[in-house]
This record gives sequence, structure tokens and C-alpha cells, in this order.
Amino acid sequence: MTIVRKWIIGIATFLLCIYSFTVLSFQEMIPTLLRQTIVVALPAILIMISVAINLIEKPRIFIEIVPLSLICMELIILLWNNHSIRTEGITSVYSQVIPLLFFFACFRDTDWFPIVIKAMVVFGLIYAVGTYLSVYIPSLYTNTIAPLMKKLYPHIIYTQGSVAGFTAHYSTNGMYLANGFMALACVAWTRHNNGKRITLEIVLLVFVAIAFLICGKRGTLLCLIFGTYIAYFLLTKNPKHRILKMIAFTVALVVAIRLVALVIPQVTASYTRTVEMYYDSGDVTTGRLDLWRMAWQAFLQAPLFGHGWRWFLVFSDTGRDVHNCYLQLLTEVGIIGSIPFFIFFVLTYLRTLKLTFLWQDNGLDQNTVALKPNPVLFLLMYQSFFLLFIFEGTGLFNVEVLFPYIACCTMTHVLYQRHKKEMAAMNLYRRCIKACIG
Repeated sequence: MTIVRKWIIGIATFLLCIYSFTVLSFQEMIPTLLRQTIVVALPAILIMISVAINLIEKPRIFIEIVPLSLICMELIILLWNNHSIRTEGITSVYSQVIPLLFFFACFRDTDWFPIVIKAMVVFGLIYAVGTYLSVYIPSLYTNTIAPLMKKLYPHIIYTQGSVAGFTAHYSTNGMYLANGFMALACVAWTRHNNGKRITLEIVLLVFVAIAFLICGKRGTLLCLIFGTYIAYFLLTKNPKHRILKMIAFTVALVVAIRLVALVIPQVTASYTRTVEMYYDSGDVTTGRLDLWRMAWQAFLQAPLFGHGWRWFLVFSDTGRDVHNCYLQLLTEVGIIGSIPFFIFFVLTYLRTLKLTFLWQDNGLDQNTVALKPNPVLFLLMYQSFFLLFIFEGTGLFNVEVLFPYIACCTMTHVLYQRHKKEMAAMNLYRRCIKACIG
């Protein structure tokens, strides 16, 4: 049964990666019947089969605060006065419900993890190529790619500083490129720890990083930088002078970008757009402050139970989400409905911190260390990135980043179950202080 379950999980993970990393892109080019059968329905069926097997074999695993909070999240999405289901049908919640179910299908194994990392690397590189093509072969882009993508997402306006590449929206492109960068960083870090050369990984990292800068997605860029800095701050083996090193690296990065801009001027797109927006309207948040004010006023009208899932998108007359998932949760499902989400976010991140410190102090078991790649950096970096990203973006509703985040949380839970005793004995508060002061 174990071998069958692992095969089911492996196939489901692969297909869910294809679904998650081709939204508003290649997925829409697949014939409808084939896409709905193989890319959409099949991974959902396989995941539900695996969930059923786990429930039969290990029912007690579900009775723990993190899985219970996830179950509550699923029920809230489906049943809490869901306006998207009313207007668009049950398929509108697929991209939230199925990634959350992935946790229950895979939280006993680790074999699926390399599949996710490899898929993120491959698709990150593909979308980087699309970004470069849109800059260096503009005729191909404007005559072929852009018209096709506008059919998928007609509201996008292709302008300088907003490069969508092989996707229909530059925000989507930015999320895929961020995924590729973090997965490549994980692979490079693992090889470096194993004493191997990482020349190719560094070249690919730079390749994706420059494409990300060309994309011009400012909020995602800031979240990626801070997520990377958090991971470096906590994982560096030599904490002495790390703050100075981070400052020096930041200065060196700015200088490097300015030098690259001499050859590829588009890498300063984020900065240029911000300056232009400031002088044009005085608002560099693309209307986020107004959205937050509207959401806060709506929250005050129904603070306990909210207005219903996706109410803001459907009824706010903006055609947009709040672009702050924490505030949107409070607005739509209230304080009561937000509790399971906040428990899941906070508790999973705290456990990831414990895993980070456990890896630093004692190492993890041999099976975990032998994983290719080692998951510790990825868990810390991606979760830091995601929790920052949903403060200014819509990541909770974007399977492009929600699925990798849930994959990280699943891996955290796997490792937590294996090292429960060591982690229970750890004083996280003291360990954090030690990590901060070196």
C-alpha cells in the first residue's frame, strides 16, 4: 500500500505542478477536454484518493492543531457565504481547495518534495526566457505572444516596465520568476553544503534574477529580498558581522544593477515606475491604500463573521481584491473565520523556525539531510516570502504561490512529526534571541 500511495502522490504532485505553474499561461493553450481531464481533474482525484488512504491508515495524524486548522480553512472557503461559488460555480475555488488538500495527501512522505523544486526551477527558467524574448525580440512578442495572452486576460495593458513574458499578466510572471529564484537558491545551497561546485546554479540564479528585475513587479521583488535576507540572517554559519555583510551586499547589489542597466536598461523598471507614479499621482501603491481603507470600513460593519468569502472582489465595485490577504480575511470571514488561517500561518512558521534552529544545532535525521535538495533553506525562505507577499498582494488566491507555500507547510509538518520531541524541548524564544545576537 505504501508503494502505491507514493506513486499516486508522485503523479498527483507532478500534475499539480503543471496546473499551478501554467495558470494564465501555457495551460490555456491545451485543448479544453485534455486540460480539464489531465491537468485539472486527475490531480484532484489522485490527491483525494491519497487523502482517503491516509485517513484510513493513520486517522490520528489528522487530529492535530495544524491539520485541524486546515480542515476549518477548507470548510470556510467552501461554506462561509462563498460569493465566488454563487457567481462562477464550484470550479472557482479549485485553486484554493486542492492545494490545501495536498497537505493531507502528502504529510507522511518526502519523496514528492524534489518534484516540486525541479518543477519550480524548470518553469522559472522557461518564464525567464519568455521575459527576455519580450525585450530582445519585440516583434515576436507584440505580434504573437501579446495577442494570444490578451485573449486569456483582456484587461492587461502591455507597457514599458510591466513585462508579462509567456504569461497574461506581469504579476503572474513575477510570481513564477520568484519561485524559480528560490528553488534555484535551495539547490545551490544544498550543493554548496555538500562541497560541490555551484557555478551553473549561480549563472542560472543571475539569469532568473535579471529577468525578475525586467518584469518590473515591485511588491514581489521587495518580499523576495526580505525573505532572502531573513533566511540568510538565520541560516548563516558565521553570524559575526552579518548585518554589516547584508548592508554591504545591498550596496553591491544596487551598484551591480546600475552596471547591468548600462546594457539592459529594463532592470531598473521597478524603480522607474515607482518614481513616475509618485510624480504623476503621489501614490506608489497602485491604489492599495484606497482598497485597504475600503476593506477596513467593511470589516468594521461586520467584525465577527464578515461579509462572505470573496465578497470584496464581487461587491466592492473595484473589480479587485484587497491586496492584503490578512485584511481581506478579516473583511470577508471576520475575526471568527480568520482564526484558523492565522493559527495555520503562525504555528507553521514557528515550527519552521524550530526546524531551522534544530538543523543548525544538531542536524536533522540522515534521510532529511540526504534529500536532494535539503529543504531547510527553502522552507524558511519561501514561507517568509509568502507571509510578506500576502500582506501586499493576493497570494492566498493565486495558486502560483499558494501551492508552493502549502508544499512548504507540508514538509514542515513531516519534519515536525519526525522531530517532535526535540522541538518540544526547544525554547524558541531563547533560541531566537541567540540567533539574533549570534
